[in-house]
Amino acid sequence: MGNRGMNSQTQLQPAYTLGFTPAPTDYQIVTTALSTRINRVNNIGRLGDIQVNMAEGVAVLRGDVKTEHDRKVAENMARLQPGVKSVRSEINVSAARTVQTE
Repeated sequence: MGNRGMNSQTQLQPAYTLGFTPAPTDYQIVTTALSTRINRVNNIGRLGDIQVNMAEGVAVLRGDVKTEHDRKVAENMARLQPGVKSVRSEINVSAARTVQTE
């Protein structure tokens, strides 16, 4: 009666092994695909192309966009790209300057 109400469960941790060797990720292909995809989207208010660099699965985004929403769209597109493990954004939000004439 000493262990009444106590659960004595053993936790199992199964070992997993792959039946194949995964191909290494070609980051140049990932960089090209992501850069093309981001810069083709018409809904992002870019003030120039967004540059994409990859290093060991980290996508680094640089460039200028019009709004915070545009920045987030570009970042989220990068997160959804196969081969991207994380995103570092160096995108600047700067409203387009308009020239006013009097």
